[in-house]
Amino acid sequence: MLKSALYQNRYYGMTKRNTAPPTKPTTDAKITHIFTNMSQIFSGKKTKKVTDLLEILKDHEDPENWVSRRSGNVPVLLLDATNSYVVVGRTILTTVEISKLDEALLAFLGAFYLLDFDYPKSHEIGLSVLQCLILLDKETPADLLKTVESVMA
Repeated sequence: MLKSALYQNRYYGMTKRNTAPPTKPTTDAKITHIFTNMSQIFSGKKTKKVTDLLEILKDHEDPENWVSRRSGNVPVLLLDATNSYVVVGRTILTTVEISKLDEALLAFLGAFYLLDFDYPKSHEIGLSVLQCLILLDKETPADLLKTVESVMA
């Protein structure tokens, strides 16, 4: 189900000419591609203020050090060479091996869902679509319903 949700989001962005295909065909590359380009996939334009949902650490950068410098509470998916981390505020909620990035994505979405966080405006449509496709939750805010339905059609 996750792979089809990723495919549907990526395909939508490419058909609207909002994003190019990922450079690698792996599931991990598709996940990072979608999260890096999510605001463009669904809005069709670059927004001035985009909340980063995905951070990739530089070589040998300590995740705890990155988390300690972080501001804000919006969940983030943090990646290094061996692990992915779901971070909320200055807390690492869970650590997942990088080879299981799809599980980290589910934990990331679950953090929003279970902690009842609002999605950042710049990613609201994309995350709502993923929520509908992956968590099978059809509760979409009224102002986004038409757009989400058009993506899922």
